[in-house]
Amino acid sequence: MTLPWRGTTPEIASEDDSRYETPGGAQNKVDISQQYLLHLLKLAVTGLSNGSEAAIARYSTPYDITYDWLKDRLDAADERDISVDKNLGSGSVNVKSPPIPLNAAIGDNVADDGTAIQNIVNYGMSVGKNIYFPTGAYKTSATITMDRNVEGQQERISLYGDGAGLSIFNYTGSDVFLDMIGSLIPNQTLISSAGLSSYQNIRDLGFSGNNYLGTAIRTSNNNHFKMTNVKIFGFDFGMHMIDMEQSMFENVSISWCQKGMLFEQKTPFNSYSTRPNILNFYGCIVGACLQYGIHTKGGTEFNFIGGMIANNGYNNPNNMSDFSWGIKVEDAGYQGGVACNLIGVYFEDNAGKSDVWFQNNANETPIINDSVYNVQGCSFNRANNLYFSKNNILCTFSSGAGVQKLCLMGSSFKYYGSYVQNVGRKNIEFDGSVLTATRENFESIGCIFKSSIEGMVVNTIAKPFIEASKTTLQSITSGSWQKWQLNTVSIQKNGDMSLNTSTNVVNIAESGVYSLSANVIFSANATGKRGIRIVHSVYGVLSNVYVDAETTQFDLTVSTTRVLSTTGSVYVEVYQSSGSGLNINGADSSYTVLNVTKIQDM
Repeated sequence: MTLPWRGTTPEIASEDDSRYETPGGAQNKVDISQQYLLHLLKLAVTGLSNGSEAAIARYSTPYDITYDWLKDRLDAADERDISVDKNLGSGSVNVKSPPIPLNAAIGDNVADDGTAIQNIVNYGMSVGKNIYFPTGAYKTSATITMDRNVEGQQERISLYGDGAGLSIFNYTGSDVFLDMIGSLIPNQTLISSAGLSSYQNIRDLGFSGNNYLGTAIRTSNNNHFKMTNVKIFGFDFGMHMIDMEQSMFENVSISWCQKGMLFEQKTPFNSYSTRPNILNFYGCIVGACLQYGIHTKGGTEFNFIGGMIANNGYNNPNNMSDFSWGIKVEDAGYQGGVACNLIGVYFEDNAGKSDVWFQNNANETPIINDSVYNVQGCSFNRANNLYFSKNNILCTFSSGAGVQKLCLMGSSFKYYGSYVQNVGRKNIEFDGSVLTATRENFESIGCIFKSSIEGMVVNTIAKPFIEASKTTLQSITSGSWQKWQLNTVSIQKNGDMSLNTSTNVVNIAESGVYSLSANVIFSANATGKRGIRIVHSVYGVLSNVYVDAETTQFDLTVSTTRVLSTTGSVYVEVYQSSGSGLNINGADSSYTVLNVTKIQDM
């Protein structure tokens, strides 16, 4: 810089005269200037001064470098450094100013920074220093590898930048851009039986792909991994995570890829492999991916909280493709009873199979069974008549997979805009038909189904149900209605309905709308009439069937739907008009039962 005293002294002067710009005089001025600036810096940091110093430091410094200006600059720098150090540790390498002899990355989106970045990463892994990418566009055509199996490069390091829209990788290749490989070297303390403890972070970075080619981030054998404030777009795979568990993703956005995220166990797996367990997503967005948004295979506790999964499957608009969806959770629950939690997620305009697809194929060894899938406080919206999925939630549970249960709470299913309702596009579907939803695999409470043809017309799930019968033959005489002597309960679920075996009646425990049906099979035939009726102790006969006796028809069925209160009970009566007395087969020899099911609250 130009010193303030330049040009103010004679050209020739005594060498040791400090008043002039001789070698000795110039050095004296430099020393005084440094002392002055150091003193000013001390005043800026501490704010302590006496009257004369304050006047000089705060108001009369050269070039308008005032106390307030300098302190603001220092505070801003300190705040940023403290923020970085707090989250990533004090040791880091700036890729634009790495230690000699490493070459710096340019970050101008013109020069290929691949080799420079790889060398800096290798250095960081050898000394345990995180890698910092200042604002810039880092163009690279090569894969950046972080392989902790390489001798001398086994330190756990993290990558961070200034923001997902400021520090951006521009990948021009077609393979994997960032390949993070966990260590499999025996006897290292970082290895656990459940996988690898990496404790590595990726934060405040953007990843731009090459026209849907390659993978932005691939990890192998990593857990306790964290990704925060990251944006990925333009790749084939946004993220491909292999053998990962116990990891967290915050404010991650993946868009305009072919496939958003894939989580799976290595094939064939080894002793360090793990299914994708305990993966937690907070406020993440997966959208506009051409094939699908998210696919997780195996594992348990896949937790997606807040955020949005929308506009995925654009390659397959309006054709219900089996290869497109919003999120698919497949064969989950092996290492825990809860397979997935979707809480407060917004779904809209995902094309293909379903917004949410829960699938258990029962082909794992051992078979995965007894899993729960929770969907709470989510919004499912169909906004136009071009991009929509066949179902909002699809459950394809194999019969060999044990208990697989969907629990739905406080969620809404709506349509608006140009979308046209279609009975073939159910909000919730089980194995191809919503009618296969049962008390065993589905519970719902507090949900809104706007469409009367796509939604569940009657919610029969998680309601009281009882099936009663008589275990053995019952003989009846001709000419009078006789009570069927019910004495055993085959099935009883979700409530307090009970069978009184002394009076042979079913007691109603909750007010509501009930479906009632009874079926009896006579052991033989006779002339005349025969009948069956359902009777309420207060309301009388609810429904009856009365037919001519036949030579081939031995059974009678009666059913009805009624509003019932807790006052009174239900029972069945049978009748034979003439001929010899007949027997009603018992439940031990035929399907002779009474079913009472609450189908709707009042």
